[in-house]
Amino acid sequence: MIEIIYILSILLLGIVISFYDWKRGIIKNRLLLILLLIGILYYSYNFSFIVSNTPSFLWNIFWAVFIGIFMWFIDIWPSGDAKLFIVLSMLLPIGVLLTSGSPAMDFLINAFLPLFVVYLSTILIKANRKEVKEALKFAFSPYRIFLIFIVVLGFLWFVMKGFTLFGVQPNVFIFVIMLFLVMDFVNRFLTFRLEILYTILAVLRIILDFRNIFTVHFAFEIFSIIFVYLFFRFFILRLAFRVNTKGVKIDDLEEGMRPAEGIMKKQGNNIITYEKIKLFHFDYMDFLFQKKKKIIHSMSDDGLTSGDIKKIKYIKSKGKLPFDEILVHKAIPFATFLMIGFFITILLEGNFITTLKIFL
Repeated sequence: MIEIIYILSILLLGIVISFYDWKRGIIKNRLLLILLLIGILYYSYNFSFIVSNTPSFLWNIFWAVFIGIFMWFIDIWPSGDAKLFIVLSMLLPIGVLLTSGSPAMDFLINAFLPLFVVYLSTILIKANRKEVKEALKFAFSPYRIFLIFIVVLGFLWFVMKGFTLFGVQPNVFIFVIMLFLVMDFVNRFLTFRLEILYTILAVLRIILDFRNIFTVHFAFEIFSIIFVYLFFRFFILRLAFRVNTKGVKIDDLEEGMRPAEGIMKKQGNNIITYEKIKLFHFDYMDFLFQKKKKIIHSMSDDGLTSGDIKKIKYIKSKGKLPFDEILVHKAIPFATFLMIGFFITILLEGNFITTLKIFL
């Protein structure tokens, strides 16, 4: 009975959270706090479970926090959705924690598979042939393929060897996470000297590990990793840009909107001008570099502030903007899919993939 009341409470609150996310594109912190309070009451009632399963309970919390922050860092979702994922991962019922080997990961898979199917289908249906060709050219450029190849071949291999020194056995999941993290930095900090370093490390890897490298299995593995990374990180991102953005008049900008185009200030010959640049990577690293790029507005995942809007409208009123609208990102209702994934995880006590393997 307690279990049913607990799940129904989360369901009702989840509907409210999803409604706010659909209508306003925000997830209220006070609703997350109420969710946490419900979880605390539930696990206080089942305190003996926590005592007897403390390592597993804490390990799930660690992965929930890590995944939530990581997905925010690489710009998959904003901070509100990251917090919702972390909270819901902590609220998974005892039955799931006992059955699932990795509850937070199962939850992530169950939330993203439905989202991915809907998202990818929408993008491919709306995109035209020219946009697909441009996205492919952008994602699979020879230079990008070469750069990722030498990073994976050399640098990441040495990083993974470092993991083993701390008793951590690298797996595919850790490898993919490291690739996203490393390439996010590489794309922004890359210099000619770094390219030389990555090349030297790749050559060292070939010398030290040539028995494994010159095999069909290795070739298939490394090119599969490169293809998957480029497909998801660049092809889908580029193709989704038009589908997930809309033009908004400067006078109609609202607080919280996330610009897909940055307004950049340029100065030369004592003349100040403004122009728009596309923001394909609206994330933490862009936020760090906004001063370097001289973008006049905030680039945090909370979107435009009231101060940003006043500044933009003031510059426009002075006739200094050669445009009257900018692109903004359409909000993706992650909260709804997270709630769906949460209840799918409870129902399956695992994830889609594991369940399909049982029946196939």
